[in-house]
Amino acid sequence: MLDDLITLFERDLNKLRDEVLAYPDEAACWRVTGHIANPGGTLALHLAGAFQHFIGVVLGGGDSVRDRPLEFTARDLPRAELLTGIAAAVLGAQHA
Repeated sequence: MLDDLITLFERDLNKLRDEVLAYPDEAACWRVTGHIANPGGTLALHLAGAFQHFIGVVLGGGDSVRDRPLEFTARDLPRAELLTGIAAAVLGAQHA
């Protein structure tokens, strides 16, 4: 069952990476319109943080510290930083 979860996590995290790369530029990752309170960059930070915590701490028994408030307050981070967080989550899944 763990192998199935890892496969799903990797698939979804790679899709998240593709979505971040699909933004036309870095500023677009942080743009909000209408009633959308959190930009795509925030979603990417939050999902990467949640996956890293779940895989590393819950499944792996590690002691990683998550900065959840930062996931919702950070703005205008470089796309590379978002991708680094996603890659860390994928790596964690591969070693779970």
